[in-house]
Amino acid sequence: MRFLWENSPLVPLLVFGLMACSAQADDNAPEASPEPASSEEAINGGQVERGQPAVGLLRFPSGNFGSGALIAPNVVLTAAHVALGKPHTFYFGNVELGKATTPENMQSAPIKEWVVHPCYDKPDGPGCPGKLDVAVVHLAKSVTTVAPIRRYTGDLRRFWGLYNPFLGDVCVAVGFGAHLAPQPGKPGAYTAGARRSARSRVDEVASTEVIVRWVTGIATSGDSGSPLICDGEIVGTVRGSADASNVGVERTREGYVRIDRVADFVDAHVAAWK
Repeated sequence: MRFLWENSPLVPLLVFGLMACSAQADDNAPEASPEPASSEEAINGGQVERGQPAVGLLRFPSGNFGSGALIAPNVVLTAAHVALGKPHTFYFGNVELGKATTPENMQSAPIKEWVVHPCYDKPDGPGCPGKLDVAVVHLAKSVTTVAPIRRYTGDLRRFWGLYNPFLGDVCVAVGFGAHLAPQPGKPGAYTAGARRSARSRVDEVASTEVIVRWVTGIATSGDSGSPLICDGEIVGTVRGSADASNVGVERTREGYVRIDRVADFVDAHVAAWK
């Protein structure tokens, strides 16, 4: 599984390597974070995100974490490999100006259970179009203070792939992965576990994925489970396989599992957990 982890010997090497890459400066000053440094990238570029309250952090017993989005009062959409980290708490909500966009300044809800999409473990199984890195998380109590994010309910490849509703659109990526913020004349400021957002353009709609390209930033594997939001609706979930070698450059691309490919699975569990 590819998440953030503590005290990795690879962290100094990655930080050194990323300092040589081009990256967009923060719109806000870098925030300190209680999280340890990460061996993986995050939403690089972009900015600190104090809104998007339904996009939250999933905490694991190990101390590691992933991202997810509230799609019903008691259901969170995330990546399958994030759910397999056995998350126990979901942190969410807006954050006041002047405070870090980290869990200690957010609301929380305990997690009851999670279910991984059957096409994650058996991509060649009946009815599977391929590997679908998606899971739903059942919260132990409903969230009443934050509105869930709507999911796009149409077909992302209309007319046999000849027309894609969001192709070329600039959408919003939101997640909690680590971020290396450049500072002139100083080593990059490294943060992790803070909500960030960036704009990414829909570059392609493949059989099972929405593939986006860097505009002001892009999600990478440290943001696994985070949503891509187009016109206020989730169209995909980060599967965590971005190419870290191209961080900060316009050719960087990332794949999100298409929400329409997992609609029946998600709908069934949202209904069952009401």
